[in-house]
Amino acid sequence: MIPRFVAAAALLAVSACAVVQTGGAGQTSSGEPIVGDFKFDQGTRRFDIALQSPRGWVCSSSFVQSAQPQATRTVPLTCNDGRTGNLIMSANQFQDQATGSFYLSNGESGQVTFGRL
Repeated sequence: MIPRFVAAAALLAVSACAVVQTGGAGQTSSGEPIVGDFKFDQGTRRFDIALQSPRGWVCSSSFVQSAQPQATRTVPLTCNDGRTGNLIMSANQFQDQATGSFYLSNGESGQVTFGRL
């Protein structure tokens, strides 16, 4: 029989490498709807974020969590149509949400909410 602490440690090791994924929704400043995808790999501490428009553009970013967790963070965006920009993200741990405002190189901007909507 496996001691309970060994089984618990094995379970924690497996769950520590899990990928957490959630969707998101928002809109551009002109009212166009967008959807988002938010992934966090707990093993590598890597975030992958994507914003997508019904018009076909996708803007994304990948980054590793800093040693000091931040409530607000600015991440660079690269889009499939050549635009670039920034996403300013803010976490709300009490509502299990992250919200972001994005600004693209052509002047387009908007907001997206990830997590519980």
